[in-house]
Amino acid sequence: MPIQRRRAVRGLLLSLLMLLSLPACGTPAPAPTGDCGKLQAAWLSPAPGQSPATIRSGTAIGTLHAFDTRRLWQPPRNPDGVWVRLLPACGRWLPAPRVLVIRTPGLGVIRLLPAQGPAMHDALEDSDRGRWHAAGMVAFPLQVMPAGADPLWLHFEPTRALGSPVTLHLLDGPAFQRTQLRWVAYVSAALAILVGMALTALCFAVLLRDGAYLLYAGYVGSYALLQALASGYLFQPLGLGWAVPDPVALGRVAGALSGLFSILFAWRLIDLPRRMPRLAPLALLAAALFLLIAACAVVPLHAVQALAGHLQNPVVLFAGPTLLILCLLALLRGSRYAGFFLAGWLPLVLLTVIASAQQFGVLRDWTWLDPATLGAAAFEALILSAALADKTLAARHEHRQLRLLAETDALTAVFNRRTLLDRLQSLMAEAVVARQPLALLFLDIDHFKALNDRHGHRIGDDALTAIAHTLRQILRDDGIIGRYGGEEFLIVLPGRDGTQAQAIAEQLRLAIAARGIGGTGSRSLTVSIGVATRRDGDSADTLIERADQAMYAAKAGGRNRIATGAPTP
Repeated sequence: MPIQRRRAVRGLLLSLLMLLSLPACGTPAPAPTGDCGKLQAAWLSPAPGQSPATIRSGTAIGTLHAFDTRRLWQPPRNPDGVWVRLLPACGRWLPAPRVLVIRTPGLGVIRLLPAQGPAMHDALEDSDRGRWHAAGMVAFPLQVMPAGADPLWLHFEPTRALGSPVTLHLLDGPAFQRTQLRWVAYVSAALAILVGMALTALCFAVLLRDGAYLLYAGYVGSYALLQALASGYLFQPLGLGWAVPDPVALGRVAGALSGLFSILFAWRLIDLPRRMPRLAPLALLAAALFLLIAACAVVPLHAVQALAGHLQNPVVLFAGPTLLILCLLALLRGSRYAGFFLAGWLPLVLLTVIASAQQFGVLRDWTWLDPATLGAAAFEALILSAALADKTLAARHEHRQLRLLAETDALTAVFNRRTLLDRLQSLMAEAVVARQPLALLFLDIDHFKALNDRHGHRIGDDALTAIAHTLRQILRDDGIIGRYGGEEFLIVLPGRDGTQAQAIAEQLRLAIAARGIGGTGSRSLTVSIGVATRRDGDSADTLIERADQAMYAAKAGGRNRIATGAPTP
């Protein structure tokens, strides 16, 4: 693996460790010592028509179901919402002021019946700027605590969203502020990576006209929007709730598009149709289901939008493992980019699938899953960016190889005639502007036809290859070498006058004459070289013509020698 690639991998792993080493923003600061900092909670589904006054008076009709506030609890779906009774574990409330925190509540309104005064309400998507709001959580400041062991009541109002498992905590002011600061710092860093990678990919999609970058930008951008909505970051601290008239529908669309674009991106990056021709339609089926969810979410019919909500988790549970299996099989069949995709996508899809399963009551102690999912998404964005960068570098290398093949002579690996003439014209134009000399050597192998006739064309090819190698070895970067014809070579010497060009030509003649060629009894090769220098008003054709005439003069003089063109008038 090249050094640059190894450094890139180390940088990505370091970025992941930095994200995971940030404070666990999903877990609030520890409650005060003793049981008085803990809460006893129980929920009930109210009978139709029960008012908050009835609930507060303790005459509510319904069965109370206890749950642990420190473990994830999924509020049941009920047409009238769900009431939660909170009591201090030690039999008395801690003194005010306190903050009651509901973590990862999802979209939807939550009301609190305080000890005194009217009911309070809050929601992640609440855009009322005149009220106090927490960032990424629902929080109620309690200036007055209930007397003795009187309860606090929370009401989770019904919502079109599926809801999210929550934990409940009673914190003092400093602990709440630390929780907020950790959450804002962590989510800001993760979302900045996602948005930055999406914008960068969008720029590359425009510059390189590569659809893979566009699909990647759509995937990462829509997932960043989903996380900004689900975490409440879009509303607080950004305060952009006014721009989102229907957060539930937008969240479903963003989630469906992120799933759709991720599948299409894997399809393009890994080339699933070629790697997995029989199983690839499963990926298209998952993509079609995500597209169906997005379409249902924007239809202005309650039943259709509800269908989108019911399909969301089952489709995620189907699409995630399916795509992972396809990528694993593609990796086993030699797909390099399937390894990149698995390395980046595996942590995120596993955490996403587990988070979806938590809504069914499993792994309730994993309260850190939401922030870990966001960190895994940022890590995935970096890994997939590295995959695209690697793919682009490979494409550039392939393009460079094709260009090299188009510019060079296949036998001798020096420039071919077309490229050599282009270079000569360009260098002559530069020499005119800079008023610098330029010389041209026209080299022809002596008795080359006889060599071919006597020893065969393979020996003739070996002779051409040996001479080209000698020219490159002697000149290195001092001249431009090209094959002009069958046994003819041109050497352009920028910045060299006639005297210098003759010295270089003599050096080349001696080096070639001293070299034998196998298959001919170690017979040495000889060349005749014509030297010409640029004159005012010269073109590439006139310069080549004079060098050619000088070469024929060397041939006429007995071969294995150098001749120069006529002197400048």
